[in-house]
Amino acid sequence: MADPVYNGTGDLIARDFARGNYDGLASGQAIGQALGCHVISAPSINPTHDAVFNSGTPLIYCVLAEAEKARQTLGCVGQSIVAQIFIQVLWDTPNSILHTNFRPNPGLVKLAPETPKFSFGALRADTGLAPRSG
Repeated sequence: MADPVYNGTGDLIARDFARGNYDGLASGQAIGQALGCHVISAPSINPTHDAVFNSGTPLIYCVLAEAEKARQTLGCVGQSIVAQIFIQVLWDTPNSILHTNFRPNPGLVKLAPETPKFSFGALRADTGLAPRSG
């Protein structure tokens, strides 16, 4: 089978996949495994049917396939990436709530009884940026 990087295909998704493979980007499966998420097998979500992608598909495609399978906006990998970026932006911004002793006023936000309480400490622990405290 011809290498999809050089096979002259006009299929944009195949060319994008090939470019990531050629440049050595980590596959979505490798990133999912590193994050401790359930990994969807590459052959089951390989839309190009090029054999080179049966061992790993690009991250964005894995994120979309995972969300579709979970019937959610984002699955484990997508949620982890968004949370880590969010926390990193807050951490890198000197006047963010992570650096200003921010304390929300509980009277301003009413949570539904079935809604679990959200905390930035839990978000930081969930993303691995801080240890979980008891």
